[in-house]
Amino acid sequence: MQNKEERNFHAFYQLLNGADQNYISELHLEAASKYRFLSNGSIALPNVDDGKEFRLTNEAFGIIGLTDADIMPVWRVVSAVLQFGNIDVDTERRGGEQAVIKDDSVCQKVCHLLGLNVVDFTRSLIKPRLKVGRDFVAKQQTKAQVRFVGGVMLLSSRYCFFALIA
Repeated sequence: MQNKEERNFHAFYQLLNGADQNYISELHLEAASKYRFLSNGSIALPNVDDGKEFRLTNEAFGIIGLTDADIMPVWRVVSAVLQFGNIDVDTERRGGEQAVIKDDSVCQKVCHLLGLNVVDFTRSLIKPRLKVGRDFVAKQQTKAQVRFVGGVMLLSSRYCFFALIA
Protein backbone atom coordinates (compact mmCIF):
# COMPACT_ATOMS: atom_id res chain seq x y z
CA MET A 1 0.00 0.00 0.00
CA GLN A 2 1.03 3.56 -0.60
CA ASN A 3 1.18 6.39 1.91
CA LYS A 4 -1.71 8.83 1.54
CA GLU A 5 0.22 11.40 -0.52
CA GLU A 6 2.48 8.92 -2.35
CA ARG A 7 2.28 7.97 -6.00
CA ASN A 8 3.18 4.65 -7.51
CA PHE A 9 5.19 4.14 -10.73
CA HIS A 10 5.07 7.54 -12.51
CA ALA A 11 4.60 5.89 -15.90
CA PHE A 12 1.14 4.74 -14.74
CA TYR A 13 0.05 8.35 -14.23
CA GLN A 14 1.69 9.51 -17.46
CA LEU A 15 -0.16 6.83 -19.40
CA LEU A 16 -3.53 7.41 -17.73
CA ASN A 17 -3.36 11.19 -18.05
CA GLY A 18 -1.64 11.48 -21.42
CA ALA A 19 -3.04 8.68 -23.52
CA ASP A 20 -5.18 9.58 -26.51
CA GLN A 21 -8.31 7.64 -27.44
CA ASN A 22 -6.28 5.13 -29.47
CA TYR A 23 -4.14 4.25 -26.46
CA ILE A 24 -7.14 4.18 -24.12
CA SER A 25 -8.95 1.74 -26.37
CA GLU A 26 -5.99 -0.48 -27.26
CA LEU A 27 -4.67 -0.64 -23.71
CA HIS A 28 -8.07 -1.08 -21.97
CA LEU A 29 -7.46 1.97 -19.79
CA GLU A 30 -9.85 3.35 -17.18
CA ALA A 31 -9.72 6.13 -14.59
CA ALA A 32 -6.88 5.95 -12.04
CA SER A 33 -9.39 5.30 -9.25
CA LYS A 34 -10.21 1.92 -10.82
CA TYR A 35 -6.74 0.43 -10.22
CA ARG A 36 -5.63 -1.26 -6.99
CA PHE A 37 -1.97 -0.48 -7.69
CA LEU A 38 -3.01 3.18 -7.52
CA SER A 39 -4.69 2.89 -4.14
CA ASN A 40 -4.70 6.67 -3.70
CA GLY A 41 -6.14 7.39 -7.14
CA SER A 42 -4.67 10.05 -9.34
CA ILE A 43 -2.45 12.24 -7.20
CA ALA A 44 -1.34 15.45 -8.88
CA LEU A 45 2.17 16.65 -8.15
CA PRO A 46 2.97 20.35 -8.09
CA ASN A 47 4.56 21.50 -11.35
CA VAL A 48 4.11 18.08 -13.00
CA ASP A 49 1.87 17.70 -16.04
CA ASP A 50 1.51 13.94 -16.53
CA GLY A 51 0.04 14.38 -20.01
CA LYS A 52 3.02 16.45 -21.07
CA GLU A 53 5.39 13.95 -19.41
CA PHE A 54 3.72 11.16 -21.39
CA ARG A 55 4.39 13.02 -24.66
CA LEU A 56 7.97 13.76 -23.60
CA THR A 57 8.52 10.12 -22.67
CA ASN A 58 7.30 9.02 -26.10
CA GLU A 59 9.57 11.64 -27.71
CA ALA A 60 12.50 10.31 -25.64
CA PHE A 61 11.73 6.81 -26.90
CA GLY A 62 11.98 8.17 -30.42
CA ILE A 63 15.29 9.87 -29.66
CA ILE A 64 16.80 6.57 -28.53
CA GLY A 65 15.65 4.96 -31.75
CA LEU A 66 12.31 3.39 -30.93
CA THR A 67 9.63 3.61 -33.59
CA ASP A 68 5.91 3.95 -32.89
CA ALA A 69 5.69 0.19 -33.44
CA ASP A 70 8.32 -0.27 -30.71
CA ILE A 71 6.76 2.18 -28.27
CA MET A 72 3.24 0.71 -28.04
CA PRO A 73 4.49 -2.64 -26.63
CA VAL A 74 6.24 -0.75 -23.83
CA TRP A 75 2.95 0.87 -22.85
CA ARG A 76 1.17 -2.49 -23.28
CA VAL A 77 3.43 -3.92 -20.56
CA VAL A 78 2.83 -0.89 -18.32
CA SER A 79 -0.93 -1.28 -18.78
CA ALA A 80 -0.76 -5.05 -18.20
CA VAL A 81 1.05 -4.52 -14.89
CA LEU A 82 -1.50 -1.91 -13.88
CA GLN A 83 -4.33 -4.30 -14.82
CA PHE A 84 -2.65 -7.21 -13.00
CA GLY A 85 -3.28 -5.49 -9.67
CA ASN A 86 -7.01 -5.78 -10.34
CA ILE A 87 -7.07 -9.56 -10.72
CA ASP A 88 -9.55 -10.70 -8.10
CA VAL A 89 -7.89 -13.57 -6.27
CA ASP A 90 -9.89 -15.34 -3.60
CA THR A 91 -9.64 -18.57 -1.63
CA GLU A 92 -11.75 -21.65 -2.05
CA ARG A 93 -14.87 -21.74 0.07
CA ARG A 94 -14.20 -25.08 1.69
CA GLY A 95 -11.91 -23.47 4.26
CA GLY A 96 -8.80 -24.03 2.25
CA GLU A 97 -6.08 -21.57 1.43
CA GLN A 98 -6.00 -22.46 -2.25
CA ALA A 99 -6.17 -19.43 -4.51
CA VAL A 100 -8.92 -19.19 -7.10
CA ILE A 101 -9.75 -16.59 -9.72
CA LYS A 102 -13.53 -16.43 -9.86
CA ASP A 103 -13.79 -13.89 -12.68
CA ASP A 104 -11.10 -13.98 -15.34
CA SER A 105 -12.15 -10.77 -17.13
CA VAL A 106 -9.07 -8.88 -15.90
CA CYS A 107 -6.90 -11.87 -16.80
CA GLN A 108 -8.34 -11.65 -20.30
CA LYS A 109 -7.27 -7.99 -20.53
CA VAL A 110 -3.76 -8.78 -19.26
CA CYS A 111 -3.42 -11.67 -21.69
CA HIS A 112 -4.68 -9.59 -24.60
CA LEU A 113 -2.10 -6.92 -23.79
CA LEU A 114 0.76 -9.42 -23.49
CA GLY A 115 -0.31 -11.87 -26.20
CA LEU A 116 -0.78 -14.76 -23.79
CA ASN A 117 -3.27 -17.60 -23.59
CA VAL A 118 -5.69 -16.79 -20.75
CA VAL A 119 -6.12 -20.41 -19.60
CA ASP A 120 -2.35 -20.96 -19.42
CA PHE A 121 -1.87 -17.61 -17.68
CA THR A 122 -4.47 -18.18 -14.96
CA ARG A 123 -3.27 -21.75 -14.43
CA SER A 124 0.32 -20.49 -14.05
CA LEU A 125 -0.82 -18.05 -11.38
CA ILE A 126 -2.89 -20.36 -9.22
CA LYS A 127 -1.30 -23.73 -9.98
CA PRO A 128 2.18 -23.34 -11.52
CA ARG A 129 4.09 -26.35 -12.74
CA LEU A 130 7.38 -26.98 -11.00
CA LYS A 131 10.12 -29.39 -11.99
CA VAL A 132 10.88 -31.86 -9.23
CA GLY A 133 13.64 -34.21 -10.27
CA ARG A 134 12.63 -35.48 -13.68
CA ASP A 135 8.93 -34.80 -13.22
CA PHE A 136 6.70 -31.75 -13.28
CA VAL A 137 4.16 -31.23 -10.52
CA ALA A 138 1.43 -28.63 -10.16
CA LYS A 139 1.66 -26.64 -6.93
CA GLN A 140 -1.47 -24.92 -5.68
CA GLN A 141 -0.75 -21.30 -4.69
CA THR A 142 -2.27 -19.32 -1.84
CA LYS A 143 -3.89 -15.92 -2.32
CA ALA A 144 -0.82 -14.26 -0.79
CA GLN A 145 1.51 -16.06 -3.20
CA VAL A 146 -0.51 -14.92 -6.22
CA ARG A 147 -0.52 -11.33 -4.89
CA PHE A 148 3.25 -11.58 -4.42
CA VAL A 149 3.59 -12.37 -8.14
CA GLY A 150 1.79 -9.08 -8.88
CA GLY A 151 4.28 -7.16 -6.77
CA VAL A 152 7.19 -8.86 -8.49
CA MET A 153 5.72 -7.98 -11.90
CA LEU A 154 5.41 -4.35 -10.82
CA LEU A 155 9.00 -4.14 -9.61
CA SER A 156 10.34 -6.04 -12.63
CA SER A 157 8.52 -3.78 -15.07
CA ARG A 158 9.98 -0.71 -13.35
CA TYR A 159 13.46 -2.16 -13.67
CA CYS A 160 12.97 -3.07 -17.36
CA PHE A 161 11.40 0.29 -18.12
CA PHE A 162 14.35 2.18 -16.65
CA ALA A 163 16.87 -0.21 -18.21
CA LEU A 164 15.28 0.52 -21.58
CA ILE A 165 15.67 4.27 -21.25
CA ALA A 166 19.02 4.29 -19.41
